[in-house]
Amino acid sequence: MHLRFRTCVLPLLIAACGWCSGTAESAPAAPAAPTVLAYKFTPGEALRYKLTARVSGSMPMFQSPTPIQINDFVVSIVYTATPKTAQPDGSADVDLAIESADVELEKVPFPVPLEQAQQVLNQTITLATTGAVVANKGGAPMPFSVSIPGVDPKRLYALLFPIVFQKEAVSVKDSWLFKSEFLGGEGTAPKFTATVLPDLPATPVKSDDASTKSAVDAPSGPTVRIGEKFGMDISQKIDSNKKPVVGAAKVYRSRKGRIEGDGEFFFDATAGRFVNGIVNLTAKIQDDLVGKARDKDDPKQVLSKVKAKVYIKLLPATLVTDAQTKG
Repeated sequence: MHLRFRTCVLPLLIAACGWCSGTAESAPAAPAAPTVLAYKFTPGEALRYKLTARVSGSMPMFQSPTPIQINDFVVSIVYTATPKTAQPDGSADVDLAIESADVELEKVPFPVPLEQAQQVLNQTITLATTGAVVANKGGAPMPFSVSIPGVDPKRLYALLFPIVFQKEAVSVKDSWLFKSEFLGGEGTAPKFTATVLPDLPATPVKSDDASTKSAVDAPSGPTVRIGEKFGMDISQKIDSNKKPVVGAAKVYRSRKGRIEGDGEFFFDATAGRFVNGIVNLTAKIQDDLVGKARDKDDPKQVLSKVKAKVYIKLLPATLVTDAQTKG
């Protein structure tokens, strides 16, 4: 059972990736001067991020052909992103490594083989200063197939660089479309939109202006607050081996549905990095049998509904161990 559970951990984080924290609100701050937002990569300076996903819903798990109700599934991963030699245009190769991975199901801890996660998720990506992924390499093949098109657990790193910026300067209320590695792939057309939001007020007053409400705690230093909305329709035909139908192959099942959500992030424009954020995601997928079932346990229809909240937080640059302290 543990082995089966472990093969579900990574796809659940994505396939399933807000509540408002009650932050005080007031009238929006005066618009700041237009600013060009960009990531900055310092060779050898590691960025440590913690991703924490809380997932609930009904979905097939543990090799079960029918959905299982999940009330509280929590995954916590610490990622380290270390830029290598920077290019003249500011782009850089970034080594991605998993430092730790923890899982709880209904508040019961489950052991996760760290080596397995590292083999798949440790890789190197080339990032432009806008955050666009130029290339990626490394990472072992997935030990399982992911049934939802456009979802790839190997692209979890997209949550560390969640917004792809424009090359032009932007101000409060400016919006733009961008492509993200978070969702997408052959046969999908995800839509991502980013918007520069007003600064959060320093003095709490009562207001009905939703633009001044925050779903995540604001950091203490000066940052740019950015909102995100995304959506992706799902329409897929698969064969009896759960692979996308190619050419004249016979269709065994069809999947239709939608993944959508929103996010809020705080970007340190001086340091060129995000310091924290939250992503809210919902997925609704209908899987229908086409024709005759291959075996009696194959259901005619499977309805999956998933809700997830993923928190992203920049951690201190280094992890001091007992051995380092003594040394």
